[in-house]
Amino acid sequence: MDGTTPQSRTTTENFTPASLDFHAAALDRTVRRAQSMFHRVLVTWAGDVLELRRRDLLVPRWESSPTSAPCQDDWTDEPMKRVA
Repeated sequence: MDGTTPQSRTTTENFTPASLDFHAAALDRTVRRAQSMFHRVLVTWAGDVLELRRRDLLVPRWESSPTSAPCQDDWTDEPMKRVA
């Protein structure tokens, strides 16, 4: 023995405590749950896109209102501070 490291220390360096195994298992469950939630959202989104494409509503279009009433952003409107 040269006195640098005890013999028992070299055998414990390869030892993995059980708590690390539980931590790794918990992380694996968390990743699997996140992947499952992502895939669920992806499937729902893809279904919505396909339905919009089927209805020909994938591209937004501007449609004017049926009434021709003046809008609130008319330049003749007074700001609320002056009116009140």
